[in-house]
Amino acid sequence: MPKAIQASTTSRRAMLAGLVTLSMTGAVQASGRSDARLISLCNEFTAIRHQLRQPFDLRPGDADYEAAISGQDDLCEREGEILEEIGELSSITLAGLKAKAQVIQIYLPDHIADSEVETEQPEVQVVFSLLQDIATFATEARA
Repeated sequence: MPKAIQASTTSRRAMLAGLVTLSMTGAVQASGRSDARLISLCNEFTAIRHQLRQPFDLRPGDADYEAAISGQDDLCEREGEILEEIGELSSITLAGLKAKAQVIQIYLPDHIADSEVETEQPEVQVVFSLLQDIATFATEARA
C-alpha cells in the first residue's frame, strides 16, 4: 500500500476510534448512568474490612464476647453479600473501575492466602499488577 494511502487510513482509523470513544462517553453521560451504587458498595466493603481487621480484645467468658462474635459474623456475612453485588455490577466510569479494583486489591490477597496459593507465584503477581495498573490509570485519567 502506498505511504499516502497508509497514512490516510491510519489517520482515519484514529479519528474513528476517537469518535467511538466520544460517543460512548456521551452515551454514558446522556443516559445519566453512573457508578454511584458500585462506589457506595465498594466504600461499604472497605469500611467493613477495616472493622474486621481491628484487634479483638475480648476473651470467651467476657460479658460482651458473644455479642462481639455475633457482630463479627454479621459483618462477614454482609461482606460476602457486598462482594456478590459488586460482582454483578459493571463499572462504567473510571471512578467505578478504580473502586472495584481497590476492593479486589483488599480482598484477593487474603483470599488467595486462605486458599493456600502462593501470592508470589508469577500468575498471581500478574493479577495484582493488573489491578494496580487499573487503579493507577483510573486515578491519573480523572486528574
